[in-house]
Amino acid sequence: MGLTLTASIWRAPGQVRHALKPALVRASRLVPLYNCTRSDTQTGGGIVGITCQSSLLFILNFLDAGLTLFWTRLGVAEEANHLMAFMLESGSVNFLIFKLCIGLLAALCFYRWAYLPAARLGLRLALGAYVLILAVHLSVGALVCGAGAWLGF
Repeated sequence: MGLTLTASIWRAPGQVRHALKPALVRASRLVPLYNCTRSDTQTGGGIVGITCQSSLLFILNFLDAGLTLFWTRLGVAEEANHLMAFMLESGSVNFLIFKLCIGLLAALCFYRWAYLPAARLGLRLALGAYVLILAVHLSVGALVCGAGAWLGF
């Protein structure tokens, strides 16, 4: 029943604290932040925790950036987003840096404010959008590899 001063990657269940601020918590109820399968109603609940959802968002952003560069450099697709098309025209490195920074900022914001219902909803909507975007990338890849002729397109 003693209280312990903790910092870093530990937090008490039900408390959302900034990782760098120390928190007084019960020593017997410490839970690591990096546990991806925790079910915590305060930060999103479900089977996949907020840490994994935010990480998945960044990974999907990274895949989208790489596949966009690949398809546009091959000449089989164009960037649909006008801002990203402008960055793509200014160079591949500029495009990648900008795209990955935006994705990282979004993932960190969703993770930081995961205790807000709007942030949890926004994260799930963003993940859904990226799944659809990757489906488009896979369909472009299938058409380039000749699946269109096989399907009769």
